[in-house]
Amino acid sequence: IYSCAGIFFSPVSEYFHVSKAAVAGYFSALNITMMVALPIAGKLMSKFDLRIVLTCCALLSGMGCLSISFMSAVWQFYIAGVVMGIGLPALLYLAVPAMINAWFKVKVGFLTGLCMAFTGIGGVIFNQLGTVLIRTGHDGWRRGYLVFGLIILVVTLPFTIFIVRSDPSEKGLAPYGSERTEADNEPDLQTKGVMAPRAMRTSAFIALAGFCGIITMNQTVYQFLPSYAHSFQN
Repeated sequence: IYSCAGIFFSPVSEYFHVSKAAVAGYFSALNITMMVALPIAGKLMSKFDLRIVLTCCALLSGMGCLSISFMSAVWQFYIAGVVMGIGLPALLYLAVPAMINAWFKVKVGFLTGLCMAFTGIGGVIFNQLGTVLIRTGHDGWRRGYLVFGLIILVVTLPFTIFIVRSDPSEKGLAPYGSERTEADNEPDLQTKGVMAPRAMRTSAFIALAGFCGIITMNQTVYQFLPSYAHSFQN
């Protein structure tokens, strides 16, 4: 949904005879919804069973993507963008750090980076697959959204329903590396409640937020590179 959005802008705009900006607007709606949904998703993940939250998010993401393949007007894409924007944050940004921190006490940074690296690998693979599907015909973009939606549902749901666990204790296990962590080094609950507001006022947090903003702008710009390359064929 996210890494491959740009390959659909040109074929959809040509199909409906509208500007690329009109089509790309649904991606803006998706991003704005994600911005609002991220803190809400974080709270839900901390209060409810991770399987329930991620399953609902996978359904919203998959069904939203799949529904685009049947749409007859560009304005309908915006509705799908909002639906996917609600479902994507937990899957795209929150699931990996939440689960890695719950299941591992050592090598947390390495394992988080390893898991997140597959978003790039997935982008490489699925951009190629999406391009092949789009080229199957005048409405090949419909097949692309349909296949992507089915892949999300078929691949993701079995994991979120049957495999994912919020905490190792649900399986009678302890986090990997917990034996190396001394109990007296762990902050108590009262300290945890004080740390977050204080940390958000530090220069390090402000710098991190600024860096994330710059990276997000870069992610938005590269979605238009396929349309730019496509312009040379016309």
